[in-house]
Amino acid sequence: MVTLLWPGKENGWCASFAFNFLYVSGARDYFHVQQLAGAPPPVGHLWSICVEEHYYWLWPLVILCCSPRAAGWLLACVVIATPGIAWYLVTALDARGVHPDVFSGLVSRSTLSQLTAIALGSLLALNETKLQRPVF
Repeated sequence: MVTLLWPGKENGWCASFAFNFLYVSGARDYFHVQQLAGAPPPVGHLWSICVEEHYYWLWPLVILCCSPRAAGWLLACVVIATPGIAWYLVTALDARGVHPDVFSGLVSRSTLSQLTAIALGSLLALNETKLQRPVF
């Protein structure tokens, strides 16, 4: 439907769940509209759906290959490591002379730097029965 109403080049990126990687090329920045020559694409907000899809493609494989206990530990490690990964990406891009507007958009929409909330939700779901037990 979107393609019929707005036939932009970003639609292919959205359909392949790689829209968040479009920011790597610096082609569009949804959150810095004042720096654009034109208006942001109407699909600009779909970068977050791409991050979710990347997670949902990998998470079933983890469940199939790991015990619930190991999956829980892996999720806890992801929750703890994600801010460190984001910091590393910012530091590495800054050291290479990448402009802060570019790397802030890239890092804030990168799958590797956005896993904390999704992993935390999965960790809670994995332990749902334990969390529902009465304390007293």
